[in-house]
Amino acid sequence: SKGVPGTRIKKPVEFMKRLRKAATRKHSTNILLAEADVVPAQVKRYFGQGDRFNMLFNFILSNKLFLALATENAQPIIENLKQPRFSEECQWANFLRNLDELDLERLTDSERQEVYKRFAPKENMRIFNRGIRRRLAPMLQGNRRRIEMAYSLLFSMPGAPVLVYGDEIGMGDDLELPGRTSVRTPMQWDKEANAGFSKAAASKVMRKTISSGEFSYHKVNVEAQYRQEDSLLNWMKALIRNRRQNREIGWGEVGVIESDHPNVLVHSYEYEGNALVIAHNLADKDCQFKITSKQFHPRQLADLFANRNYEPTHENTIKINIDAYGYRWFRVNQIKA
Repeated sequence: SKGVPGTRIKKPVEFMKRLRKAATRKHSTNILLAEADVVPAQVKRYFGQGDRFNMLFNFILSNKLFLALATENAQPIIENLKQPRFSEECQWANFLRNLDELDLERLTDSERQEVYKRFAPKENMRIFNRGIRRRLAPMLQGNRRRIEMAYSLLFSMPGAPVLVYGDEIGMGDDLELPGRTSVRTPMQWDKEANAGFSKAAASKVMRKTISSGEFSYHKVNVEAQYRQEDSLLNWMKALIRNRRQNREIGWGEVGVIESDHPNVLVHSYEYEGNALVIAHNLADKDCQFKITSKQFHPRQLADLFANRNYEPTHENTIKINIDAYGYRWFRVNQIKA
């Protein structure tokens, strides 16, 4: 098309390959990230053989995550984790929310209704007959334990986690604003005028801040959470450090470990002789669960990152405790041959 506006690219696959080569020539660390909300069968079109886009936003996983959160059942995520992996040159960009609507187009009508019922019960919370125009924190009713579990779940998925500005402090939304602008309110830096985002008069600011209610910038802002040791912001920093220190998630093979509890997701990673086992309780009730694995036994598991300090596993341990909306990341002390 020679770059002429409005003209179609006749050979999009060749164009993607040329674009990838051009970006790599510019600098070896450059990446091409595609927003391709397509059915699973069309994903390879964008990844190719590792010679087209480096990364794709993972709309498929996003849909499965929210279905699992809504139903408190691990099966949708298990199904996704069992899908074939792509080459090492390709990677998913995983997210819970972005700055558009939460697009639920990859769910069936009945599944979408399940998510609506839990997270968007009112019509003004929905958009385009397919999505939700809310941020995560208000969808989870500001429940700190559940918010932490959801982000722990995101960071434990194979791929690269993506955070939208404000997620790290639990920003809310403004449903009085039209369309997608409900989740595009200014960053809440402090409790000064305009949330510290702008020194302009409030009447001249392009986007108004959230100034009332549970998610008001007077209550939710960076400055306050930066100083508060147990804030969501500081917890998020710890989560990011934990994710970066465990290369197994980025490089290792993911495996699903069978659990006897439908609310509990258990999966593992192995890389260069090291292994992680990660468990999440999607339900609002404490529970004990047993894993079925020829490779891992509960007595091998040592807590690495968890929602609280749990008692260490013992020699005769068969079942593992986990709190309501709890999470436990384990280092495996020894991998059985």
